[in-house]
Amino acid sequence: MMPLFEYRASSKAGEIAFGRIEGNSIGEVAAKLRDRGLYPIKIEPFIESPTITLGRSSAPAKTKAGPQREKKTPLKVLTLFCRQFAVMINAGLPLMPCIRILERQCEHAGFRQVLTDVRFALESGESLSRAMSRHPKSFPPIMIHMIEAGEAGGVLDRVLNRVAEHFEKESALIAKVKSAMTYPVIVLVVAVGVTAALIMFVLPMFAEMFSGANVELPFITRFLLSLSDFLKKNILYILGVLGAIAFGVVSYVRTPTGRRQKDELMLRLPLFGPLTLKMITSRFARTFSTLLASGVPMLQCLEIVGRVVTNVVAAEKLDMVSRSVRSGGSLGLSLEKTELFPPMLVHMTTIGEETGALDSLLMKVADFYDEEVDMAVKNLTAAIEPMITVFLAGVVAVILLSVFMPMAKMMQVMGE
Repeated sequence: MMPLFEYRASSKAGEIAFGRIEGNSIGEVAAKLRDRGLYPIKIEPFIESPTITLGRSSAPAKTKAGPQREKKTPLKVLTLFCRQFAVMINAGLPLMPCIRILERQCEHAGFRQVLTDVRFALESGESLSRAMSRHPKSFPPIMIHMIEAGEAGGVLDRVLNRVAEHFEKESALIAKVKSAMTYPVIVLVVAVGVTAALIMFVLPMFAEMFSGANVELPFITRFLLSLSDFLKKNILYILGVLGAIAFGVVSYVRTPTGRRQKDELMLRLPLFGPLTLKMITSRFARTFSTLLASGVPMLQCLEIVGRVVTNVVAAEKLDMVSRSVRSGGSLGLSLEKTELFPPMLVHMTTIGEETGALDSLLMKVADFYDEEVDMAVKNLTAAIEPMITVFLAGVVAVILLSVFMPMAKMMQVMGE
């Protein structure tokens, strides 16, 4: 006897039909429904939910975990989840046993609790995408909408593989950008720390030697000694002021106005601006292509991409694109009007619309700009390293001059 599946489908007249049908897989059931003139909306294995009898009542257990208690699930955890889920679905394992297995073997405690909630929602009759949508911090919008499209088309395993590939690319992109941002900051902090240590602790050792000699100290030496004395006496106040400034800047950036100004600045900076734009372009092209290839409607794709792109300025431009497409405009022309995205993306989008291969062309664009981001990170690192080296060399040179100039005068006096 073949497995039994529950389905919800729509007829050509728009009427919704419910029922159960036998089949070897979700894809086979979807094909049977299409042969009957029905469009599949939801297909899932029919499994009687286990119940726990307590006296006269019988109901599945509930969990108290909810979105408000959740933390954002790492992309690596989601990628592994999608890969394992896809393998089990492709092997013909019913949906409910898949979730149970994934729940038991999940090592991330928070995500394991989320999977428990998803399982309970499935047992109560909800679809997988609906159950996941209750946990927006754990499941990104792109994943929820793609799984919804996969359920409707009966190709959940393919969609899960696409989601996993998307998350892998996203993780790689984030890692590249973090390396570009983190390296200069670490080197600069170390440089400032070493400079402060030289001025505060090394230079004063020579000051005692100079004080015993009848030599007039040059301006640069007197200035650095005064700076050393000032730092020693007020270091705690200075650190407090710097901490307060940092806190104020971070708090301001979290406001809508501050965030927008920060995002505008990131697009205008000489070195970081091109890198930021390439990262936005890559993320837009890959997310849009992945959603479109999974069967998500174009307007819904634009809405999701607008939430995925973290730059406020880019999100506003994509909202303009969405309104233009909704009113009948083409996607390529709408992107061009924003004057934000590079010409290559605009031209490839226009060609994709004309040839009907928009998803594949955008994926090629995403791969191209992934490589561009990699090159931009290397160029950024190569440009910043000499600047930091010159800065450190200048600081060390000033400190050495402040020491050797008085010593030269001392030797001159002693020679006389």
